[in-house]
Amino acid sequence: MNVEKIIIKSVFLLLILGLSNCSPTSQNQPIPEPTFRTFVTKIQSHKQSRNALTIEPLSGQRPLQIELKINGNTYKDTVLVTKSIVEFQSPDVSTICSIIGTTTDGKKFTKEIPIEIISQTTPEMVLIGDTLWAATSEITQRMWEAVMDTNESTVVGENYPIEKVSWYEAIEYCNRLSLSRGFTPYYIYEADTIRYDKNSKGYRLPFEYEWIFATFNSAKTALFNGELTHEGCFPLDTLLDEIGWYCANTQFPRPVKLKKANDFGLFDVHGNVWEWCNDWVLPFGDTKLLKGGSWYNDAHFSMRTHFYNLHPADKFRIYSFRVFRSN
Repeated sequence: MNVEKIIIKSVFLLLILGLSNCSPTSQNQPIPEPTFRTFVTKIQSHKQSRNALTIEPLSGQRPLQIELKINGNTYKDTVLVTKSIVEFQSPDVSTICSIIGTTTDGKKFTKEIPIEIISQTTPEMVLIGDTLWAATSEITQRMWEAVMDTNESTVVGENYPIEKVSWYEAIEYCNRLSLSRGFTPYYIYEADTIRYDKNSKGYRLPFEYEWIFATFNSAKTALFNGELTHEGCFPLDTLLDEIGWYCANTQFPRPVKLKKANDFGLFDVHGNVWEWCNDWVLPFGDTKLLKGGSWYNDAHFSMRTHFYNLHPADKFRIYSFRVFRSN
């Protein structure tokens, strides 16, 4: 009799458990809306540039069918478990990109992002070769203010390069920007030292050899567009005047991207403001290297072979930077 009671109780418990597992509550659990991050970049290939919206699903997403609507144009692509890069034409004015997504089980969702704001507050990057991303301009004051709390520039304007930036402040900007875009920071603070995370894909300053490669490609001349004729302030050097601001054609910094770009689409690599690099000038020295010259300097400071060196805490109105990233 006791055995029969045990069997009956066991069957009863199993029945209850089975019913609970089949309850409407467990069957109709809401499927969470897919989450993803988006950012806009510029891809440079064979001197033809095009914008790209990167859509990167966050951990463990189901496949998504993506449809973009930008300025009346529709673009479609499929995002799998990694990411999708959808190329699109540049909007002429500020616009909203509508992302319309459909999961494999038919769930629809939408997300809107302002293209103009993204492109102006984060550096526009071009892919150089297969391994290196470089910003098309020096960091502007609008980009800087979107990440940092202060602006000490002497000549103030959204599209002017940020000025009076020390090396330490430049790398702090890089780390904060990396975190805001979902990247592991490149610079690691340890006690009284700063080391580099070589596996990081985050924003950083270039090394001198990277700066030279991004500026000159295979050219061996003093400037990326040819040889320098006049190394002083006057007379005006025709080739340098085409591509950079220096003491012969201005008495103050200018907004970025007003002069001719190099083959990779980088502006102001010669003149306007000096650009910080990662390199120490000497292996056991205490100064960091800067490249490119500035609006304040003679023409010869813009040459490939020239550099300037400063303590990483120094800052003046002619010092700024451009960001790079490893691919």
